[in-house]
Amino acid sequence: MKSSLARTNYRIHTDAIQAQLVNFEMSDFQKNLIYALEADMLNLIMFGQTAKEWEIKNPELKKQGLNIRDVAEIEELIVLSGLETLNAFLINQDISKEERAKQLVIEAKKNFLSIQNQRSVKEIKKLITKPQFHL
Repeated sequence: MKSSLARTNYRIHTDAIQAQLVNFEMSDFQKNLIYALEADMLNLIMFGQTAKEWEIKNPELKKQGLNIRDVAEIEELIVLSGLETLNAFLINQDISKEERAKQLVIEAKKNFLSIQNQRSVKEIKKLITKPQFHL
């Protein structure tokens, strides 16, 4: 369920990157770097570290196939999903990366305050932590 939440707006984000930031003249390495840098910007805003930094700090979790978003709190994933959509919008508006980062930090703080102690968030947490019984 957490993985699904983490992927909710990921496609919107990557579509904007593909349409606005990469072009056919770039090598695959250059294209992948642009996608990674955009993801790292969001990870820095949300988690205070890049995916690579998280992997270095959490080698056992990485060995289990987990990443920074897999172990994120529900609130973080909800805010991250919104930031992906906002970043896609800003990319499509041709806003510089520096300006986008500033706006995304402001929005992340506002969104965290907005969803704090929301009953719906608590209900999602219960669903995720509820033990699954298989017959």
